[in-house]
Amino acid sequence: MARVSLELDTLPIHKRIEQFSPKAREYIGASVDFASQTGMRDMKRKAPWTDRTGNARNGLFTAPSTGVGGNDWTILFSHSVTYGIWLEIRNNGKYAIIMPTVLRTGNDLMRHLKQMFRELDKQ
Repeated sequence: MARVSLELDTLPIHKRIEQFSPKAREYIGASVDFASQTGMRDMKRKAPWTDRTGNARNGLFTAPSTGVGGNDWTILFSHSVTYGIWLEIRNNGKYAIIMPTVLRTGNDLMRHLKQMFRELDKQ
């Protein structure tokens, strides 16, 4: 499984998240779950490679999770087939599906959450 990591000082973000109401946290969790399902559907539908056995396409999956304390939300995007990494990096990533889906799903999720924050600010 390929891993992409980003280091970020999240302490200021966590302090703000701790101030969120339970309703806001519930909304964020539901939004992450929805984005996870959308991302998995999109990966399976839009994978640009030819899948001769169906294993690679059917093995694309996402897994949403909430961190300890409820201040972190994560979506894992992955392949379940051992050769999935080669589908992602072959031909300089020409046929990659995971990173394009991560970017698209992340952007959609952030637009959705920004709208939620705007609505919360009005209250």
